[in-house]
Amino acid sequence: NGAKAGLIAGILGAIIIAVLLLVGGTVLLGAFGFIAGVGTSLIVIVSAFIYQGLLSLIGGAIAGAIRR
Repeated sequence: NGAKAGLIAGILGAIIIAVLLLVGGTVLLGAFGFIAGVGTSLIVIVSAFIYQGLLSLIGGAIAGAIRR
C-alpha cells in the first residue's frame, strides 16, 4: 500500500507541476510559452512515470526479498 501511495503522490505532483508550467509559460510568453510549456510538461510527466515506476519496482523487489 505504501508503494501505491507513493506512486500516486508522485504522479499527482508531476501533473500539478505540469499545469503550473503551462499557466506560467502562457502568462509570461503567450502562445510561444504555451507551446514550450506543453513540451516541458510532457517531459516532466513522462520522466515522473518512469522514475516512480523504477522506485516501485525496487521497493517491491526489496519487500519480496524481505518477506521470504
